[in-house]
Amino acid sequence: MLTKEPTPAFDLTNEERHNGLALAELLAADRAQHLRQIIVPALGTEDVVITDRYIASSMHFQVQDGLSFDQVRQLNADFILPDINIFMMADESSLDSRRSRRGVLTRFDGVGDFAGEVSSWRVVKGHMASCGVQVVIIQNNDDVAPEQTAYTMAKVIMERLEEVGNGRPESTSY
Repeated sequence: MLTKEPTPAFDLTNEERHNGLALAELLAADRAQHLRQIIVPALGTEDVVITDRYIASSMHFQVQDGLSFDQVRQLNADFILPDINIFMMADESSLDSRRSRRGVLTRFDGVGDFAGEVSSWRVVKGHMASCGVQVVIIQNNDDVAPEQTAYTMAKVIMERLEEVGNGRPESTSY
């Protein structure tokens, strides 16, 4: 099963109308509903649930939005941790190119502090790993074909499923 966050039920204009703790709380409520209605039931019947964006994204973006790392961690403390967290990383020129092609940018897109972004993601990756989540980094620069990225992701997921046997590892919360 494939899912994404924020969910389709989330009003994306919230990202422009709210910031800081108010936005983080709205996103946490959306995540709680997503878990309750989609992810947890699917984990009982599906072999694999893949979610585009989850706890790690909140940790990065909400810290960029002024919350402390501990505040974001607390907002997500009761949520099931993923078995694996795949981070798609790209070099600065690839990110700049993608932002310029996007046209409309959010306040999170236009920061332009590549070193700060990389540092923030390192902290998030370290935290997820310290919680027992398998962290995998896949390079996604513009010179990598989308098909290659998709193949690499599928390979990583298949290898992890082989490691855990039936594809339904125990979930952990922090």
